[in-house]
Amino acid sequence: RWNGRSLHELPLVTDAGVARDEEGRAILDGSFAIVDQSEQLQILKRCLKEKDVVLEPKTASGGGKTTTTSAPRPTNVLNAVSKMTISNEIASSSSRDLRGSDTAALTKTERLAREIHPDYIRALLSSNSLDFDLLLVLAVQLLRTHEDVLKTVRKKWKHVLVDEFQDSSRVQLDLVRLLTGKSLFVVGDGNQSIYGWRGASVDGMEEFVREFRVTKRVEIGRWSLFT
Repeated sequence: RWNGRSLHELPLVTDAGVARDEEGRAILDGSFAIVDQSEQLQILKRCLKEKDVVLEPKTASGGGKTTTTSAPRPTNVLNAVSKMTISNEIASSSSRDLRGSDTAALTKTERLAREIHPDYIRALLSSNSLDFDLLLVLAVQLLRTHEDVLKTVRKKWKHVLVDEFQDSSRVQLDLVRLLTGKSLFVVGDGNQSIYGWRGASVDGMEEFVREFRVTKRVEIGRWSLFT
């Protein structure tokens, strides 16, 4: 929020086609609201309605038989949208383009999430609101593109502690990397990872060991502590 006036410059915001004020700035600023899941679902359903998408089972008759095809649940679509927000940031930071990837391999829920994702992001940002995933992505983009902000943050917080590290996504790992100056301490248990549906991966623990110069690793039962 301290750097709200810089948010309109970030790649995700400029690419989203967010509504802007008379000065050409995106409505998104440091006064943004943080939406919870119920509010996310309301926005998602509104975006689906604007595209005339109804999440209801479909019934078809033929050959004397009636078959019912189940529809994706709104919460599952929202989870897929969340995962896409993180995946898009990973792709952009590594100069990869996932937009043209094979849609045939996607599930019905994933295809719907891909279709609705741009509208969902635009609706959020245009109402000066962020969800949890956008908070992460915009924080990473802000620190990457504004060296003065990065220096200020590292000076303010010289020691970084991360708990439940096994549930970190790639974007969260990027954020930890950016925040860390010289002192980092993480705790994690690969057997307790429960947020794979949000892009978290226990592989991040081994990736951490490779990418950071770990000076000490302590294992207590199933727990691993890195410094």
